[in-house]
Amino acid sequence: MAIPFRADHVGSFLPPPELTQASRAFRSSEISADELRQATDQAIIRILNVQRDVGLEIYSDGEYRRDAWQTGPLHAFAGFVDAGEVNLAAPQNQNRWRGEFSDVVPMAGSAAATAAGRRRLPVIGGKLSARSRLNGEEVAFLKPKAPGAFKITDPSPTWFLRHWAPGVSDKVYATREDALADLVAIMKDEIAFLVANGVPYIQIDSIRYVFDFTDEERRREWRQWGVDPDAAIEQNVMADSELIAGLKRGGVTSALHMCRGNFASRWYAEGGYDRIAARIFPKLAFDRFLLEYDTTRPVASSRFGSCRRTKWWRSDWSPRKRRSSKKPTTSGGASTRPANTFH
Repeated sequence: MAIPFRADHVGSFLPPPELTQASRAFRSSEISADELRQATDQAIIRILNVQRDVGLEIYSDGEYRRDAWQTGPLHAFAGFVDAGEVNLAAPQNQNRWRGEFSDVVPMAGSAAATAAGRRRLPVIGGKLSARSRLNGEEVAFLKPKAPGAFKITDPSPTWFLRHWAPGVSDKVYATREDALADLVAIMKDEIAFLVANGVPYIQIDSIRYVFDFTDEERRREWRQWGVDPDAAIEQNVMADSELIAGLKRGGVTSALHMCRGNFASRWYAEGGYDRIAARIFPKLAFDRFLLEYDTTRPVASSRFGSCRRTKWWRSDWSPRKRRSSKKPTTSGGASTRPANTFH
Protein backbone atom coordinates (compact mmCIF):
# COMPACT_ATOMS: atom_id res chain seq x y z
CA MET A 1 0.00 0.00 0.00
CA ALA A 2 1.32 3.45 -0.90
CA ILE A 3 2.31 5.76 1.95
CA PRO A 4 -0.21 8.66 2.14
CA PHE A 5 2.20 11.60 2.08
CA ARG A 6 0.34 14.89 2.47
CA ALA A 7 3.10 17.14 1.16
CA ASP A 8 5.47 16.24 -1.63
CA HIS A 9 8.16 17.63 -3.91
CA VAL A 10 9.78 16.52 -7.16
CA GLY A 11 13.09 15.72 -5.48
CA SER A 12 15.47 18.29 -6.95
CA PHE A 13 16.96 21.19 -5.00
CA LEU A 14 19.23 24.04 -5.99
CA PRO A 15 22.78 23.03 -5.03
CA PRO A 16 24.64 25.27 -2.57
CA PRO A 17 27.42 27.49 -3.96
CA GLU A 18 30.15 25.36 -2.39
CA LEU A 19 28.93 22.26 -4.25
CA THR A 20 28.71 24.17 -7.53
CA GLN A 21 32.26 25.40 -6.99
CA ALA A 22 33.46 21.87 -6.17
CA SER A 23 31.86 20.53 -9.34
CA ARG A 24 33.63 23.18 -11.41
CA ALA A 25 36.91 22.43 -9.67
CA PHE A 26 36.53 18.73 -10.42
CA ARG A 27 35.83 19.39 -14.11
CA SER A 28 39.00 21.48 -14.31
CA SER A 29 41.00 18.75 -12.48
CA GLU A 30 41.63 20.97 -9.44
CA ILE A 31 40.17 18.41 -7.01
CA SER A 32 39.85 14.63 -7.04
CA ALA A 33 36.72 12.50 -7.41
CA ASP A 34 36.97 11.65 -3.69
CA GLU A 35 37.04 15.34 -2.76
CA LEU A 36 33.99 16.00 -4.93
CA ARG A 37 32.21 13.06 -3.32
CA GLN A 38 32.95 14.44 0.15
CA ALA A 39 31.57 17.85 -0.84
CA THR A 40 28.48 16.18 -2.29
CA ASP A 41 27.91 14.06 0.81
CA GLN A 42 28.11 17.16 3.03
CA ALA A 43 25.67 19.08 0.82
CA ILE A 44 23.22 16.17 0.89
CA ILE A 45 23.32 15.95 4.69
CA ARG A 46 22.52 19.66 4.87
CA ILE A 47 19.57 19.44 2.44
CA LEU A 48 18.22 16.41 4.31
CA ASN A 49 18.26 18.47 7.49
CA VAL A 50 16.48 21.33 5.72
CA GLN A 51 13.71 18.97 4.64
CA ARG A 52 13.42 17.60 8.17
CA ASP A 53 13.32 21.08 9.70
CA VAL A 54 10.45 22.25 7.47
CA GLY A 55 8.44 19.15 8.34
CA LEU A 56 8.51 17.13 5.11
CA GLU A 57 7.74 13.44 5.45
CA ILE A 58 9.61 12.37 2.33
CA TYR A 59 13.30 13.05 1.75
CA SER A 60 15.51 13.47 -1.30
CA ASP A 61 19.23 13.93 -1.86
CA GLY A 62 18.36 16.88 -4.09
CA GLU A 63 19.74 14.98 -7.10
CA TYR A 64 23.09 16.45 -6.08
CA ARG A 65 25.07 13.53 -7.49
CA ARG A 66 23.82 14.23 -11.02
CA ASP A 67 24.83 16.69 -13.70
CA ALA A 68 21.11 17.17 -14.31
CA TRP A 69 17.91 15.29 -13.56
CA GLN A 70 18.10 13.14 -16.71
CA THR A 71 21.81 12.57 -17.27
CA GLY A 72 22.36 9.45 -15.14
CA PRO A 73 21.57 6.93 -17.90
CA LEU A 74 23.97 8.68 -20.29
CA HIS A 75 26.78 7.61 -17.92
CA ALA A 76 25.38 4.32 -16.62
CA PHE A 77 24.14 2.87 -19.91
CA ALA A 78 26.21 1.74 -22.88
CA GLY A 79 24.97 2.65 -26.35
CA PHE A 80 25.06 6.47 -26.32
CA VAL A 81 27.72 7.98 -28.57
CA ASP A 82 28.98 11.42 -29.54
CA ALA A 83 27.73 12.06 -33.06
CA GLY A 84 29.36 15.47 -33.54
CA GLU A 85 27.37 17.60 -35.96
CA VAL A 86 24.80 14.87 -36.63
CA ASN A 87 21.21 15.64 -35.61
CA LEU A 88 21.78 19.31 -34.77
CA ALA A 89 18.57 20.31 -36.56
CA ALA A 90 16.43 17.96 -34.45
CA PRO A 91 13.99 19.53 -31.97
CA GLN A 92 15.87 18.12 -28.99
CA ASN A 93 19.01 20.04 -29.99
CA GLN A 94 17.31 23.42 -30.25
CA ASN A 95 17.27 25.81 -27.30
CA ARG A 96 13.81 27.15 -28.03
CA TRP A 97 13.03 28.03 -24.44
CA ARG A 98 10.44 30.68 -23.62
CA GLY A 99 10.74 33.55 -21.20
CA GLU A 100 13.58 35.75 -20.05
CA PHE A 101 16.85 34.08 -19.15
CA SER A 102 18.02 34.33 -15.54
CA ASP A 103 21.76 34.33 -14.89
CA VAL A 104 21.43 32.81 -11.42
CA VAL A 105 23.45 29.87 -12.73
CA PRO A 106 25.50 29.52 -15.91
CA MET A 107 23.97 27.94 -19.00
CA ALA A 108 24.58 24.26 -19.54
CA GLY A 109 26.75 23.25 -22.49
CA SER A 110 29.49 25.10 -24.30
CA ALA A 111 29.41 28.83 -24.98
CA ALA A 112 29.51 28.12 -28.70
CA ALA A 113 26.52 25.80 -28.57
CA THR A 114 24.58 28.29 -26.47
CA ALA A 115 25.37 31.16 -28.80
CA ALA A 116 24.17 29.10 -31.74
CA GLY A 117 20.92 28.31 -29.94
CA ARG A 118 21.60 24.60 -29.86
CA ARG A 119 23.35 21.92 -27.86
CA ARG A 120 24.86 18.62 -28.90
CA LEU A 121 23.32 15.62 -27.23
CA PRO A 122 24.87 12.18 -27.44
CA VAL A 123 22.79 9.88 -29.62
CA ILE A 124 21.81 6.23 -29.60
CA GLY A 125 24.60 4.68 -31.63
CA GLY A 126 25.14 1.25 -30.08
CA LYS A 127 23.29 -1.57 -28.39
CA LEU A 128 21.75 -0.20 -25.20
CA SER A 129 22.68 -1.99 -22.00
CA ALA A 130 23.41 -1.20 -18.35
CA ARG A 131 27.08 -0.75 -17.47
CA SER A 132 26.43 0.02 -13.82
CA ARG A 133 23.61 0.63 -11.38
CA LEU A 134 21.93 3.94 -12.04
CA ASN A 135 21.00 4.64 -8.41
CA GLY A 136 23.34 2.42 -6.44
CA GLU A 137 25.34 5.20 -4.80
CA GLU A 138 22.24 7.27 -4.06
CA VAL A 139 20.47 4.38 -2.34
CA ALA A 140 23.54 3.30 -0.36
CA PHE A 141 23.89 6.82 1.07
CA LEU A 142 20.24 7.64 1.71
CA LYS A 143 19.24 4.40 3.46
CA PRO A 144 21.35 5.11 6.58
CA LYS A 145 21.34 8.92 6.37
CA ALA A 146 17.77 10.00 5.52
CA PRO A 147 15.75 11.05 8.62
CA GLY A 148 12.72 9.18 7.24
CA ALA A 149 11.25 7.70 4.08
CA PHE A 150 13.15 8.81 1.00
CA LYS A 151 12.50 8.94 -2.70
CA ILE A 152 14.61 8.05 -5.71
CA THR A 153 13.80 9.83 -8.96
CA ASP A 154 14.55 8.37 -12.39
CA PRO A 155 13.84 9.63 -15.90
CA SER A 156 11.34 7.76 -18.01
CA PRO A 157 12.98 5.66 -20.74
CA THR A 158 10.81 7.58 -23.20
CA TRP A 159 12.95 10.67 -22.63
CA PHE A 160 15.89 9.00 -24.34
CA LEU A 161 14.10 8.65 -27.65
CA ARG A 162 15.07 12.32 -27.90
CA HIS A 163 18.56 10.90 -28.49
CA TRP A 164 17.45 9.06 -31.63
CA ALA A 165 19.35 10.22 -34.72
CA PRO A 166 18.39 8.98 -38.19
CA GLY A 167 21.46 7.74 -40.00
CA VAL A 168 23.12 6.70 -36.72
CA SER A 169 20.54 5.09 -34.43
CA ASP A 170 18.81 3.17 -37.20
CA LYS A 171 22.04 1.34 -37.96
CA VAL A 172 21.63 -0.35 -34.58
CA TYR A 173 17.85 -0.36 -34.10
CA ALA A 174 15.46 -0.59 -37.04
CA THR A 175 12.89 1.62 -35.30
CA ARG A 176 12.52 3.93 -32.32
CA GLU A 177 10.21 1.34 -30.80
CA ASP A 178 13.00 -1.25 -30.85
CA ALA A 179 15.33 1.11 -28.98
CA LEU A 180 12.57 1.96 -26.49
CA ALA A 181 12.03 -1.73 -25.73
CA ASP A 182 15.64 -2.04 -24.57
CA LEU A 183 15.44 1.20 -22.60
CA VAL A 184 12.31 0.01 -20.81
CA ALA A 185 13.92 -3.33 -19.96
CA ILE A 186 17.00 -1.61 -18.49
CA MET A 187 14.94 0.84 -16.44
CA LYS A 188 12.52 -1.84 -15.24
CA ASP A 189 15.48 -3.82 -13.93
CA GLU A 190 16.68 -0.70 -12.12
CA ILE A 191 13.27 -0.18 -10.53
CA ALA A 192 13.22 -3.81 -9.42
CA PHE A 193 16.61 -3.16 -7.81
CA LEU A 194 15.16 -0.17 -5.93
CA VAL A 195 12.20 -2.20 -4.68
CA ALA A 196 14.46 -5.08 -3.62
CA ASN A 197 16.66 -2.65 -1.70
CA GLY A 198 13.80 -1.19 0.31
CA VAL A 199 13.41 2.19 -1.41
CA PRO A 200 10.03 3.43 -0.10
CA TYR A 201 9.22 5.94 -2.87
CA ILE A 202 10.07 5.71 -6.57
CA GLN A 203 9.33 8.64 -8.86
CA ILE A 204 9.45 8.48 -12.66
CA ASP A 205 10.02 11.80 -14.40
CA SER A 206 8.08 11.41 -17.63
CA ILE A 207 7.75 14.92 -18.92
CA ARG A 208 7.43 14.38 -22.66
CA TYR A 209 3.63 14.19 -22.40
CA VAL A 210 3.53 17.95 -21.87
CA PHE A 211 7.13 18.95 -22.66
CA ASP A 212 6.97 17.72 -26.26
CA PHE A 213 3.46 16.60 -27.18
CA THR A 214 0.80 19.05 -25.95
CA ASP A 215 2.20 22.44 -26.97
CA GLU A 216 1.16 23.12 -30.58
CA GLU A 217 4.54 24.56 -31.53
CA ARG A 218 6.38 21.58 -30.10
CA ARG A 219 3.99 19.13 -31.76
CA ARG A 220 4.64 20.80 -35.10
CA GLU A 221 8.39 20.52 -34.63
CA TRP A 222 8.18 16.81 -33.91
CA ARG A 223 5.90 16.16 -36.87
CA GLN A 224 8.48 17.82 -39.09
CA TRP A 225 11.02 15.37 -37.68
CA GLY A 226 8.84 12.37 -38.52
CA VAL A 227 7.29 11.79 -35.07
CA ASP A 228 3.50 11.58 -34.67
CA PRO A 229 2.82 13.29 -31.30
CA ASP A 230 -0.45 11.43 -30.69
CA ALA A 231 1.15 8.05 -31.38
CA ALA A 232 4.08 9.06 -29.17
CA ILE A 233 1.71 9.80 -26.27
CA GLU A 234 0.30 6.29 -26.50
CA GLN A 235 3.84 4.92 -26.73
CA ASN A 236 4.78 6.83 -23.58
CA VAL A 237 1.82 5.41 -21.68
CA MET A 238 2.73 1.84 -22.61
CA ALA A 239 6.39 2.32 -21.72
CA ASP A 240 5.75 4.01 -18.36
CA SER A 241 3.12 1.42 -17.45
CA GLU A 242 5.53 -1.42 -18.21
CA LEU A 243 8.08 -0.02 -15.74
CA ILE A 244 5.94 -0.96 -12.76
CA ALA A 245 3.89 -3.80 -14.24
CA GLY A 246 4.22 -7.00 -12.26
CA LEU A 247 6.54 -5.59 -9.62
CA LYS A 248 5.85 -6.41 -5.99
CA ARG A 249 5.32 -2.93 -4.62
CA GLY A 250 3.95 -3.54 -1.15
CA GLY A 251 4.86 -0.53 0.98
CA VAL A 252 6.38 1.28 -2.01
CA THR A 253 4.89 4.53 -3.31
CA SER A 254 5.14 4.98 -7.07
CA ALA A 255 4.79 8.41 -8.61
CA LEU A 256 4.92 9.96 -12.06
CA HIS A 257 5.98 13.58 -12.51
CA MET A 258 5.42 15.70 -15.59
CA CYS A 259 6.03 19.35 -16.36
CA ARG A 260 6.80 21.76 -19.17
CA GLY A 261 10.44 22.37 -18.33
CA ASN A 262 12.20 24.90 -16.14
CA PHE A 263 15.66 26.22 -16.86
CA ALA A 264 17.09 29.47 -15.53
CA SER A 265 13.57 30.90 -15.08
CA ARG A 266 12.55 29.95 -18.60
CA TRP A 267 10.08 27.30 -19.74
CA TYR A 268 9.91 25.04 -22.76
CA ALA A 269 6.23 24.33 -23.38
CA GLU A 270 2.79 25.76 -22.67
CA GLY A 271 -0.78 24.53 -22.58
CA GLY A 272 -3.14 22.55 -20.39
CA TYR A 273 -3.75 18.86 -19.83
CA ASP A 274 -6.97 18.84 -21.85
CA ARG A 275 -5.37 17.16 -24.85
CA ILE A 276 -4.02 14.22 -22.87
CA ALA A 277 -5.95 13.85 -19.59
CA ALA A 278 -8.50 11.24 -20.61
CA ARG A 279 -5.94 9.39 -22.69
CA ILE A 280 -3.24 8.90 -20.08
CA PHE A 281 -4.32 9.29 -16.46
CA PRO A 282 -6.82 6.40 -16.32
CA LYS A 283 -4.21 4.10 -17.88
CA LEU A 284 -1.18 4.90 -15.74
CA ALA A 285 -1.22 2.73 -12.61
CA PHE A 286 0.96 4.97 -10.45
CA ASP A 287 0.00 5.85 -6.89
CA ARG A 288 0.64 9.57 -7.31
CA PHE A 289 0.95 12.16 -10.04
CA LEU A 290 3.06 15.26 -9.50
CA LEU A 291 1.78 17.84 -11.96
CA GLU A 292 2.66 21.46 -12.62
CA TYR A 293 -0.36 23.77 -12.52
CA ASP A 294 -1.75 27.23 -11.81
CA THR A 295 0.78 29.28 -13.73
CA THR A 296 0.71 31.04 -17.09
CA ARG A 297 2.60 28.08 -18.53
CA PRO A 298 -0.03 25.35 -18.18
CA VAL A 299 -2.77 27.52 -19.67
CA ALA A 300 -6.37 26.40 -19.02
CA SER A 301 -5.33 23.91 -16.36
CA SER A 302 -5.35 25.93 -13.15
CA ARG A 303 -7.90 23.61 -11.60
CA PHE A 304 -7.29 20.58 -13.80
CA GLY A 305 -10.72 20.98 -15.36
CA SER A 306 -10.13 18.30 -17.97
CA CYS A 307 -8.65 15.96 -15.37
CA ARG A 308 -11.70 16.19 -13.14
CA ARG A 309 -13.77 14.70 -15.95
CA THR A 310 -11.78 11.47 -15.69
CA LYS A 311 -12.89 8.79 -13.25
CA TRP A 312 -9.55 8.52 -11.42
CA TRP A 313 -9.40 12.14 -10.27
CA ARG A 314 -9.06 12.92 -6.56
CA SER A 315 -7.18 15.99 -5.36
CA ASP A 316 -4.60 15.25 -2.70
CA TRP A 317 -5.58 18.46 -0.94
CA SER A 318 -9.30 17.80 -0.70
CA PRO A 319 -10.54 18.24 2.90
CA ARG A 320 -12.70 15.16 2.33
CA LYS A 321 -9.84 13.03 1.10
CA ARG A 322 -10.42 9.39 1.96
CA ARG A 323 -7.12 7.73 2.71
CA SER A 324 -8.58 4.30 2.06
CA SER A 325 -9.22 5.13 -1.59
CA LYS A 326 -7.20 3.13 -4.08
CA LYS A 327 -7.32 5.88 -6.68
CA PRO A 328 -4.06 7.71 -7.34
CA THR A 329 -3.50 11.00 -5.59
CA THR A 330 -2.29 14.11 -7.28
CA SER A 331 0.04 16.77 -5.97
CA GLY A 332 0.33 19.97 -7.93
CA GLY A 333 2.73 22.84 -7.76
CA ALA A 334 3.47 26.04 -9.61
CA SER A 335 7.19 25.39 -9.87
CA THR A 336 9.18 22.45 -11.12
CA ARG A 337 12.89 21.79 -10.80
CA PRO A 338 15.18 24.64 -9.77
CA ALA A 339 17.00 26.74 -12.30
CA ASN A 340 20.22 24.77 -12.15
CA THR A 341 18.75 21.79 -13.95
CA PHE A 342 18.26 21.58 -17.70
CA HIS A 343 14.75 20.26 -17.85
